[in-house]
Amino acid sequence: MLEGMDLQSDGKIVVGGYSGTAWAVARLTTAGAMDTSFGGGDGITTTEFGGVEHGTEVIVASDGKILLGGYTNASGNYDFALVRYTSAGVLDTGFGGGDGVATHDFNNTTLGSGRTDKAYAMGIAANGSVVLVGSSQSGNDTDWALAQFLSSTQEGTPGFTVSESSRTVSETGSTQTFTVVSTGEPSSDVVIDVASSDTGEATVSASSLTFTTSNWDTPQTITVTGIPDYSDDGDQSSTVTLSVNDGSSDDDFDSLADQTVSVTTTDIDAAPGLTVAQTGGSTSVNEASSGNTDTFTVVLDMQPSPSNDVVVTVTSADTGEAQVNGTSARTLTFTSSNWDTAQTVTVTGVDDDVDDGNQTVALTIAVVDASSYDPYDSVSDETVSVTVVDDDAVGFTLSGTTASVSETGSTATFTVVLDSEPTGNVVFGVSSADTCEATVSTAALTFTSSNWDTAQTVTVTGVDDTATDGNQTTDVTVTVNDSSTADSAYDALADQTVAVTTADDDSPGFTVAASGGSTTVTEAGSTDTFTVVLNAQPTSDVVFNVSSGDTGEATVSASSLTFTTSNWDTAQTVTVTGVDDTANDGDQTTTITVSVNDASSDNAFDSLADQTLSATTTDDDSPGITLSKTSTSVSETGTSDTFTVVLNVAPSSNVVINVTRSDSGEASVSPSTLTFTTSNWDTAQTVTVTGVDDPDDDGSQASTVTLSVDDASSDDDYDVVSDSSVSVLTDDDDVPAPTTTTAPVPTTTAPPLGTVSISAIPSCSTVTLHWGVGTTSGLQSFSLASRAPGAPWVDHSAHLPAARSFVITGLANGLHSFEIRAEYANGTSADSNVGNVTIADCPPPPLPPPPTTTTTTTTAPPPTTTAAPPTTTTTTSPPTTTTTTTTAPPTTTAAPTTTAAPTTTAPPATTAPPTTAAPTTTAGGSGSGSGTTTAPPTTTAGGSGSGSGTTTAPPATTAPPTTTAGGSGGGGSATTTTETEEQVTAGIGDGSGGSSSLEDGDGDDDSDGSFLTDPGTLAVAAGVAAATGLGLSGLGSKILGGLLRFLAGTGVGVFLLGLFRRDKRPGPPIDFTISTDGPITHLAWAAPTTGGPPEKYVLEARQDGKWREVLDFDADNTRAAVPASEVEGAETWRLRASNDHGVGKPSDEVEVLEVDSGSGPEEGTTAEEPESDDDGTT
Repeated sequence: MLEGMDLQSDGKIVVGGYSGTAWAVARLTTAGAMDTSFGGGDGITTTEFGGVEHGTEVIVASDGKILLGGYTNASGNYDFALVRYTSAGVLDTGFGGGDGVATHDFNNTTLGSGRTDKAYAMGIAANGSVVLVGSSQSGNDTDWALAQFLSSTQEGTPGFTVSESSRTVSETGSTQTFTVVSTGEPSSDVVIDVASSDTGEATVSASSLTFTTSNWDTPQTITVTGIPDYSDDGDQSSTVTLSVNDGSSDDDFDSLADQTVSVTTTDIDAAPGLTVAQTGGSTSVNEASSGNTDTFTVVLDMQPSPSNDVVVTVTSADTGEAQVNGTSARTLTFTSSNWDTAQTVTVTGVDDDVDDGNQTVALTIAVVDASSYDPYDSVSDETVSVTVVDDDAVGFTLSGTTASVSETGSTATFTVVLDSEPTGNVVFGVSSADTCEATVSTAALTFTSSNWDTAQTVTVTGVDDTATDGNQTTDVTVTVNDSSTADSAYDALADQTVAVTTADDDSPGFTVAASGGSTTVTEAGSTDTFTVVLNAQPTSDVVFNVSSGDTGEATVSASSLTFTTSNWDTAQTVTVTGVDDTANDGDQTTTITVSVNDASSDNAFDSLADQTLSATTTDDDSPGITLSKTSTSVSETGTSDTFTVVLNVAPSSNVVINVTRSDSGEASVSPSTLTFTTSNWDTAQTVTVTGVDDPDDDGSQASTVTLSVDDASSDDDYDVVSDSSVSVLTDDDDVPAPTTTTAPVPTTTAPPLGTVSISAIPSCSTVTLHWGVGTTSGLQSFSLASRAPGAPWVDHSAHLPAARSFVITGLANGLHSFEIRAEYANGTSADSNVGNVTIADCPPPPLPPPPTTTTTTTTAPPPTTTAAPPTTTTTTSPPTTTTTTTTAPPTTTAAPTTTAAPTTTAPPATTAPPTTAAPTTTAGGSGSGSGTTTAPPTTTAGGSGSGSGTTTAPPATTAPPTTTAGGSGGGGSATTTTETEEQVTAGIGDGSGGSSSLEDGDGDDDSDGSFLTDPGTLAVAAGVAAATGLGLSGLGSKILGGLLRFLAGTGVGVFLLGLFRRDKRPGPPIDFTISTDGPITHLAWAAPTTGGPPEKYVLEARQDGKWREVLDFDADNTRAAVPASEVEGAETWRLRASNDHGVGKPSDEVEVLEVDSGSGPEEGTTAEEPESDDDGTT
């Protein structure tokens, strides 16, 4: 109940009264909504006195506090009651007895006791006291009553006084004080905040002062302290501000204004700077190893702040002349404590070899701004000039003054080097006084400032003559070339000479010299040469015999050489030619002998010893086999293809090659072994590959024919030859030819030795790659690289050495490029050509043309389930007993096959041209019926009784046909539909026997134009039949049969029948196993036997109870080898097959089987293993 109302100064509405037995006060916003900042968060505050309370009047005081007056009987009798709330709506504990509540009882000795006192009105007196008025009743006597409640017993007026308005301190840390005191007694604590505006200049001793009801009139002291700032910034002024902390203070003090004290901090700092003092007033060093140092000192002019250093660097402008403390630079660090302590820098002279005189070097002393106290950033660099005294002189030195050579052309050497580094190039001339006795290797030597101390060599060579003139001495002179020498200090140097003695060699002899220093030829017929020349002039002819020690390895171009008195000093050339053989005999060394033919030569030469020369013939023969092709294709019809095998080099014994195939169910080979002997090794032997028929519609299958050397039965040299393989593609004959023709696998002739070739065959978004390799010896693996349209080359996949083909699916349209690399055990590799192919999506299959319909008259045979021998079907216009509708494929005319047991009735009317299809046997049940055949159909056997067979043709491409057998009993019929890639077969009985026909068994198809064949009627009738439970018997069966016959001839029907097509996703892979042999994990499985054909396989692992995909493989493979590290940590494994229709069901879950260790692919690679045949041969 509301009893009173008042307005706050901000316009908010305060109401008061009671709620139940409690006093209540509430505050509303100016808009009349509950003020949630008031009371308990809902805008309402209630107060319990412990009895029945009744609030009658509410007043908002000038300080914002709220007074609520009334009465309560908490003491037993009703008394006046008064409550004071803060502006936030909570009891003011500074009022009343400390709980915000005050009461008054009028009982006394005059008035008596047990009175009922109730206040109904309230006011605030000028002195702040609260007056309550009402009544006081005792029995039937009621009197006016008035009570005055003192608002407080405070002294003074809210406020505070600051003793000083300004203070002065110094950066030395001096202090001054002032006091603060409250001017009035607060009802609660008063907190005054104290803050300095610049604590970098002056600080205060306390951040706040607290005045209570007991110490409010006691002054409190604040101390102001000057702070050093280590900056030459002059005297600084700051302000100390004193303000009431409203949130922590008596509300009566909240409105007091801030007071301030101004503070002046006196500066004591000097300007920043560096002082450099040189020992003795200057700095000088010399290049000598002793006495080559001097020093100077550096000190700061101003102290930096304690937390800031001043970093100074001392740097030499020429460290080739002078260094500081042994390096190019020195760093000095000054702190706030050592700033006025001088630090010493030592300067060291650096010895050089240049005769450059005394040098002056500048040392720079600079402040590192980024690492230093900011006031020092503006300090200018200081410079110290250092004099470096030179100790070098010019000159050059020869390694010797004599040398000896011979007329045989022998040589001797001496060296020349400078004694000091020049300031520019120094050029020497070198000359021989008699070039007929001795020559020098160079006419000039040039020394620079970088190679001056590197000795340069002069080679002196003896010169042959034909005179017997004894030993001769020749001077070789080294002189400074003044005009070409840049350092003029060398111009005055004297020449120096070397005396060279040339020994005479004019005595009989001859010289054999191999070109290049050795003689090497190859079995390929390459040549090398050597020369023969006399050492002295003969008196008559000298004839030499030249012979080869093994003409099976090397031959010589001339068997003799003749020297005369005129050509004796002209070298004659002999050509050595390598001879090819077929033996793997390694490199062979043959001795070539040159001997004097005594009978035909000057007698002075007869005693000369023979001279020999070793000729090395490099063997070009290495074991290996060559295949005429690396891929072939055959068919399940039994077609064959051949390739040949021949050895690369002659063996030392028989070589037996085993010929195996990876899939005996797809291709066979003949013979299984090839034997090469030492006589027929170079005669190619033929291997025949023949396609093997199977009943499966498994598409074209790839397999591998492997040729491997039988080590135990073969020449050991051939044991290291790697296996070779031929990729075989067996075309499936269990499906009609597709409309989209895939190019046949190319027949590839083996590339030449050392080369690799690749070809690419596109098919829609798929490409088939075939490659061949000329050299299989030491082959380790293949690496395939690819480049997509507009993209760079990337590494695609790695393949085992036996692989020769690979299929990649899902390629984007555009030009794709492929390259294969053969990797060999010796670290070499060979790259193929680039195979380019353009990928384009296959166009949608063309719609078939309207069916061609002819009518065939046949007579049903007696009831039987056995197909009769073939009979002739004659197409005529008028029907008799049975009507057969034949629809031919739109593009292909197949040969006719057998029609089951019809009897042909040839009418006398005009015979229409027969339409040829490819039906198979259709057996209807006994009784009248009809059959519709579309090529290529499947075989359908109806049950006994009247019935019919209906077969629907695909457009151009059909999957392998299947057979559907109807049940036995009356009314049996069979309908078989073959569509692209799959077959839909529907069979519905009428309850009287097994039937697989969609028509009524009695042959009445209601196709004579009745309402049952009307399209609209059929649609309605089908729904009515289903709704009324007609099922598929009686009239419901007839209606459904007519409906299906109608739908079968319409596009809508094709669509609706397509809804019932079976799931095209692949079934689960079978026989899945996974095993590990150390670093390699092997996977093997068999393709699904149900569902659509797979396009890839997905390997899944279960870890922590959850399945995740790990790897995927192309559908062309059913084996794989992966690094064991890629499949670690799984609990169990399973495999799924997938295609465009989705992911099929998983295989059985398996665990990893541990087997013996073996080698495999490197870490991070996945190898798809070739298929193996039944006996395990890979």
